[in-house]
Amino acid sequence: MAVMIARFMVDFAWLLQAVMHERVHNVPIWNVDQLKTPQGTVDVELIRDEANELAPRRGPRPELPLLFDDLADTVAQARTAAQVSTDTTPVESISGSSTAPSSSRTAPLPALVPLMQKSIIKSEELLQRKMVQFTERKIAEAAVDSLRADINTILEARVLESEAPSVDPAKDNVLAALFTTSKIPPPPPRESAKRCRGRAEDEARARKKERGEMEAARRASLAEEAAHQLRATELAARASSSRTVDIEGGTTDGAVVAQFTILCWGFLACVLFPQETDYFFC
Repeated sequence: MAVMIARFMVDFAWLLQAVMHERVHNVPIWNVDQLKTPQGTVDVELIRDEANELAPRRGPRPELPLLFDDLADTVAQARTAAQVSTDTTPVESISGSSTAPSSSRTAPLPALVPLMQKSIIKSEELLQRKMVQFTERKIAEAAVDSLRADINTILEARVLESEAPSVDPAKDNVLAALFTTSKIPPPPPRESAKRCRGRAEDEARARKKERGEMEAARRASLAEEAAHQLRATELAARASSSRTVDIEGGTTDGAVVAQFTILCWGFLACVLFPQETDYFFC
């Protein structure tokens, strides 16, 4: 995962690996051969840690001595060799010791001592942590087993008590109310009377509406029939009005027709509104 940041090519995966390695082992690690900067390309070999023999480098690796069978003997031998070399080496030969082939072989041993000590300490801490976790898990398992046994004992006792016949069984109102199997009680009589009254009122209202509709239809049919009769009577009166009758030097056909029309309209009103027109024909 390479990212270009301010003209620098940064590989975060390699960078994270290098940082983790340096924090754990206190040894820098380089995973690239060239470092690209805005000023140019720099060879990583020039900026590597030359004082540390364990730092990665190009070319042949320094030959490290083999470890002994016992790690303690190896550490003791390394400490003894380091003390002897520091006590017997003159001051003049210190500057040129880096070029001697034997110095490259004995120099890594003092550098391995702190690494081995750190690894031993970490192993002991890890082992102690695992032992603590194992002990805690065993304690938790024992507590869970004890709790399970107590629960099983309580449940078995409850089952035996429920199976055995009791002399004076106590009634639990709460359980009886929750797990009752009886039917739902009927509604109170007042509510049932209200429901019956409401149903009766609805039925009476429906019957009244139906009677009103039937009465309106009957009146409409009677009015239509009276209108037909009135129209037929008017036609007959007009046909007979062609004959004139001389009464006192005048004709009475118009008066007869008018009087007959009034009578017909009165009959129609009686048919349509019988209660309001009774006093006209007393």
